[in-house]
Amino acid sequence: MSIIKANTFQDRGGNVLLSSNGSGTISAGGAITNTPAFLGYRSGFQFITDSVTTKVDLNASQIDTHSAFDTSNNRFTVPSGQAGVYQISGQAVMGNTDGIASNLRDHYLYIYKNGSNISYSDNNPNAGWWSQNTSQTSGIFNLSVGDYIELYAYINVGSGTGRIAGIDGGIRTFLSGYKLIGA
Repeated sequence: MSIIKANTFQDRGGNVLLSSNGSGTISAGGAITNTPAFLGYRSGFQFITDSVTTKVDLNASQIDTHSAFDTSNNRFTVPSGQAGVYQISGQAVMGNTDGIASNLRDHYLYIYKNGSNISYSDNNPNAGWWSQNTSQTSGIFNLSVGDYIELYAYINVGSGTGRIAGIDGGIRTFLSGYKLIGA
């Protein structure tokens, strides 16, 4: 049996691939991390027009490893040198403003890439209608430098105005993603 002891593994260019603190905690270098990673979210209610597909205003971010999520235009843009395969997820809590349980009808959540739908979930309740419901969609996508990802929602309400929930005891509406290692 052989044992190799080292605190740092580097490539030929001197870049750290793996390092250890000597107590069993290992840290990965830049080439072995799932970054860029981001989480943009909605901090309060967003009111949207009934039966109109609308971009979700993700006005805050919690994680943004490469400063690639822009809250001014509500999108993640793949930064320079970071093309690859990404896991992208979106969630929105959608409802209506009048709180009547029968008034949230069909609602859809979309992930857009460069202005076009690439993933969606549809909720068209046949057994009854609700005043609020959660929609989620996700996928694995090949992204190039400069590609941008956005979250869109569509709500059909019987009366009142459609709304997307923000924080209420935790993040409820968000767009998140990270680059996959080795994909």
